[in-house]
Amino acid sequence: MRPALTSIVCALGLFSAALGRAAENPAVPAVEAVVRHQAEAFSRLDAAAVKADWAPGGSIIDEFPPYFWQGSAPFDLWWATFQELAAKDKITNMVAKIRGFQRVMVTGDRAYTVAEVGITFKMDGKGYKQSGLWTFVLGSVGGSWKVTAWGWSGQPLKSVK
Repeated sequence: MRPALTSIVCALGLFSAALGRAAENPAVPAVEAVVRHQAEAFSRLDAAAVKADWAPGGSIIDEFPPYFWQGSAPFDLWWATFQELAAKDKITNMVAKIRGFQRVMVTGDRAYTVAEVGITFKMDGKGYKQSGLWTFVLGSVGGSWKVTAWGWSGQPLKSVK
């Protein structure tokens, strides 16, 4: 009796997993691609490429003052603040990698994603790493997915040797 019950439970699990994949929104890969592109562009410090993924307006939450940027061009405001911080703290060699997606939800012309990210960089010549969650809200603008908001929630920095 027990092996039969185990077989039924396993079959139900496989069936529900298959249904979940079949029901996946076809927009999910495009939304994930925008988030991956944001990480790649940040790693190159390519502000123009990051900004190209943004819709007009929006907001950013991050872990350095003033912690919140919003308005017609929040990325420009955030980038200027980040550049000041990077110069002051001598931040170089930054690499951001998407490790995976915890959530990707698409409803109509809106999307919400939570990505697991690993960042490595040097500060005043010393290596550091940080893991965190990068949360995005995107909107479909003219048939393309554009960032309307993002927030960073990082773990404490760890030094690397």
